[in-house]
Amino acid sequence: MYKTASILKQHDVYNEGKPGYTKYSKHGADVFVNAEKLIAIAFMAKAQKPFFHCSFKTLDQMKRYVTNFFAGMKSHEEAKADRKAERCKPHSLKVGDILYSSWGYDQTNIDFYQVIEVNSPTMVTIQGIADNATQDGYMQGTRTPCKGQFHGDPMRRKASAGNSVRIDQSAHAWLWDGTPKRYTAYA
Repeated sequence: MYKTASILKQHDVYNEGKPGYTKYSKHGADVFVNAEKLIAIAFMAKAQKPFFHCSFKTLDQMKRYVTNFFAGMKSHEEAKADRKAERCKPHSLKVGDILYSSWGYDQTNIDFYQVIEVNSPTMVTIQGIADNATQDGYMQGTRTPCKGQFHGDPMRRKASAGNSVRIDQSAHAWLWDGTPKRYTAYA
């Protein structure tokens, strides 16, 4: 128990100025370097436990390691910002667009949805629509949507810049390209 408590406070100890260590902070990480003992220890943001705690054979090896660590942190931050910007981009869906969802376990189910309202640059209201099934084999075939033949309740959902909509935990719907979609019904 005593050892765990001391580990949890390591970041605070180094932050307060542990003798012999120099602090370098970039991209949400703190790296404490002891050039004499060739030791580097890194903490992420508010973490109390170290991200790494390494000793090195040469000063050059330690510098390369820390430089690569900060370069990786920079690319991680940039990728994170890019993903956030992509999520915030508006979709190009419009009222009347057809979406399809392909899902299932041991079989492929196809559901179609129609956009009935564009609520904002990132939100749409969709509703399920009927489809025509054409069987071309044993318990398999293609499905095409029947535009305007609604069923179920309307659903307000967030739409991504790629025009996909998350239906529920296990299903997403994408803009339909006009081709019949394959289904199977083995179960």
